[in-house]
Amino acid sequence: MQVTVEVLPGLERKVVVKVPGSGVQSEIEKRLKDLAPKVKIDGFRPGKVPFNIVRQRFEDSVRREVVSEVIGSSYQEAIQQEKLTPAGLPKIDLATVIPGQALEFEATFEIYPTIALKELQDVEIETVKVNIDENDVDQMLEKLRNQQAEWVETTEPAEKGNRVLIDFESTLDGKSFEGGTGKDVTVQLGTGAAIPDFENALLGTAAGQENITFTIQFPVNYHRKDLAGKSSAVTAKVHKVLVAKLPEVDEEFAKKLGVADGNIEQLRKEIRDNLQRELDYNVKNQLKGQVLTKLLELNPVELPKVLVNEEIKNLQKQEREAGKHHAHDHDHDHECDHDHDHDHDHEHSEDHAHSENKTQFEQMAKQRVGLGLLFGEIIRNHQLKVDSAQVQARLEQIAAPYKDPQQVVAWYRNNKEQMAQIEASVIEDQIVDILTKQVKLKETVKTYRELVGQQQAAGNANL
Repeated sequence: MQVTVEVLPGLERKVVVKVPGSGVQSEIEKRLKDLAPKVKIDGFRPGKVPFNIVRQRFEDSVRREVVSEVIGSSYQEAIQQEKLTPAGLPKIDLATVIPGQALEFEATFEIYPTIALKELQDVEIETVKVNIDENDVDQMLEKLRNQQAEWVETTEPAEKGNRVLIDFESTLDGKSFEGGTGKDVTVQLGTGAAIPDFENALLGTAAGQENITFTIQFPVNYHRKDLAGKSSAVTAKVHKVLVAKLPEVDEEFAKKLGVADGNIEQLRKEIRDNLQRELDYNVKNQLKGQVLTKLLELNPVELPKVLVNEEIKNLQKQEREAGKHHAHDHDHDHECDHDHDHDHDHEHSEDHAHSENKTQFEQMAKQRVGLGLLFGEIIRNHQLKVDSAQVQARLEQIAAPYKDPQQVVAWYRNNKEQMAQIEASVIEDQIVDILTKQVKLKETVKTYRELVGQQQAAGNANL
């Protein structure tokens, strides 16, 4: 077998392979002879079909089979001989197959890049230390009170924070439209869940009030393109105005929140512990993001296009599945375009629009592929293996909120796909731990409210 390698631009390589024709032909002859006793053809007894008829009937199909197998085996032999590492499947171009002559084919593919990994010893990264104080616990208690609120009817005019139960009909250029009518729809004022014009028009209304007319202006970036930027005339009827009656922070309240003996101090401790766990998780993720960003900056890697394209397909698939899930939830819960989760729908529509942008898909795919290649190099350099103790700890962490944690752990253990994801997550954490030990950490002290405010601002900036 003769092998030549041509270096094409970037990571692309072309391998030309020549296999002696005698070997191919002898294998074809062998298979035809093996086939002859088994052939059944009308007019001949089994096993008595003349060989020239067997050849005439089956040589072409046997040749295709043998050539396919020879190409597969000789391709593998060639890349091993030349010490090439293909990234993805090759494109095979086959020369004309002429009986008795050498079999020649070309295999074009990309190879994995050679990586000279630069470590992060000279990198300084800011990390955050946050102290949770009693005010933070008080604010969380207030949120929990609002979540446990009892909604009671009032005859007073509706104010921000109140809920109104309404019927409404709306028209666009004098015509009704899909989603423009609602019966017994609840709108909580001041939350931003509905279009601002819609919420503002309901402020000051009272239970039993009918024929409330107003005009709303749909935002230009509204999630429904057929309504975006347009005005709609609305007529509404208010059935009820509801005000929140907050529970007292007492023994009964604590028990509702899972504190068996109703002890308020124990409730506060659990709130503090939960805030701390959430905080630790967020700080860890923030640090991880910074470390991986620096790893990519210090180690620009030439990426195989085939891997980037495959990752783009994965992202597109995830987006389609997420879109189907959202559409199902939206159809199930949605009663009116004016009031149900406008911000959430707008956020989703914005994300969907961004995800259709090929440049953004490519950028995300390149980042993932680049990190994957660098992770592989770190795993080889440090001879990393998945830490089984960390896997077990992760499983127990996932299972902890469930009624029967051991049953949940067993389910994961018996699910290869889920276990593969958990093991990949654990090995990633091991890699991040190695990288974090390399960098210089600069600690900044912040309050819990400062950190949450920064995270919310960052989240809004990415919408």
